[in-house]
Amino acid sequence: MNNNILKNVAIFSLISLCHIAYAYGFDFKIIYVFFTFSILYIISKSVINKIILIILSGISIIYLPVGFLYGEPNFNTVASLYSTNTIESIEFLCNIPIKYITLSFFIAALCFLCCRLDCSFPKKYRRFIIFFVVVVAIASPLKNIIKRNNIVNIGIPEWKFASKLFHSIKEFKLEKKKLEGYMNNADTFENVKFSGKYNTYVVVIGESVRKDYMHMYGFEINNTPFMDSTNGVRFLNYISAGSSTLPSLTNSLTQYPNLSNNIITLAKKAGLYTYWISNQGFIGDIESPISSIGRKADEYFFLKKGGYNSKIKYQDSDLLPKISESININKGVNGKLIVIHLMGSHTPTCHRTNDEFDIFYGNIELSCYIQSIKNTDKLLSNIQSLLTDTNSMWSMMYFSDHGLSFNKKSIKHDYELIHSDAYKQSFEVPFFITSFDSNEKKSISAERSGLSFLGLFSEWIGIESKNILRSCHYLSDEDCNPEGIKVYNYKNHKIDFQQIPRQEKIY
Repeated sequence: MNNNILKNVAIFSLISLCHIAYAYGFDFKIIYVFFTFSILYIISKSVINKIILIILSGISIIYLPVGFLYGEPNFNTVASLYSTNTIESIEFLCNIPIKYITLSFFIAALCFLCCRLDCSFPKKYRRFIIFFVVVVAIASPLKNIIKRNNIVNIGIPEWKFASKLFHSIKEFKLEKKKLEGYMNNADTFENVKFSGKYNTYVVVIGESVRKDYMHMYGFEINNTPFMDSTNGVRFLNYISAGSSTLPSLTNSLTQYPNLSNNIITLAKKAGLYTYWISNQGFIGDIESPISSIGRKADEYFFLKKGGYNSKIKYQDSDLLPKISESININKGVNGKLIVIHLMGSHTPTCHRTNDEFDIFYGNIELSCYIQSIKNTDKLLSNIQSLLTDTNSMWSMMYFSDHGLSFNKKSIKHDYELIHSDAYKQSFEVPFFITSFDSNEKKSISAERSGLSFLGLFSEWIGIESKNILRSCHYLSDEDCNPEGIKVYNYKNHKIDFQQIPRQEKIY
């Protein structure tokens, strides 16, 4: 094959893959491939040609797995990247489907080939190509600016990707600065009154559990024997505030954006001694808003200290000694609040179960997912036993921060579980409360929003404050959301939950 033809085909293929990689959330248009190709054609004799190829390819290789799984750069991807420790990064890399890794290697190979081939291009087409580049460079942005009045929406993928990424980073930094300002301040809870009937309150925060894969909510495999058999209150329609940990919990556990007003500081104001026990990561001064809330507790314990070590797969059950210690020590004027933050069913799900499962269902990953829910149910049973052994008056709440959705893998008819804001199932999560004196099983079918969690929490724990306005009786079937449920999407925008489609049943 002629050297020029080979290089043309290789460069055109490389640009196409690059556009697909970092513009996966955008519309792929062949005209923009020709546009980038034409620019490289014009400067083919310059070393800048190879520099541009390497930069475009490098970005694509790195971003391709993220783009294919989560779409264009947005607030959530930047926030997740910032808040992810080394262990979670390794888990993310281990969970990348082989098809995306293959594509990244293919882009790298094409880039190497394009840089190795040394050839010249005929000059007779140069004027036409320059004219084409100028027309596209002016017409496309002008059309988008006139149509949408926003320069970020210019269609050229390289520009669009860079603009989205820059905007997302800028938005996250502003949000982070604002939240840090609140977090460093004292809480503003006023006239706090405690009238709770229990002396030990336990909040267990699960991770990545969608309720339709729980037997308690009708799933065919019995993976919730404890919650099935235990008296208490089951919420049938609790909707998380977001579909990933940060937007969900910052909007649930606090009076967002005032992170200093949170469940820990509220409980302390009410005379409760507070514990935060976590199997989620914490690294030195680089901490997420969630770990910052945890560090407000009188005593806090993070099983993961950050950084790589030999024991990547910490199990939630490893928290039990610390949980037992906190249950058996009596401190606080009015009792204590113990918050337990689990890894639960976070992907890769088989890391949560040591690659073991009791029943095969759908595929290995889903089988581990179902098993991880069963393991969490077993942990709740163990915590109840520890509470019962103390002969104290206790109450325990369990809910998950968000759910997951399915994404099709390269293997025909096979799917993987991923974080996503595209479907209702990523927001529909379990919520269960039991107490030492629960004498019946009760279900609440009215919708409850994660954005109203602080009101529900204060009602359950028996706290009143001037700052917390309860619009209804949350522990009843009263309609608390007459205007509908709102949730936060990956762009950190509040949207109507009912407008989100439901994913068709996969397994």
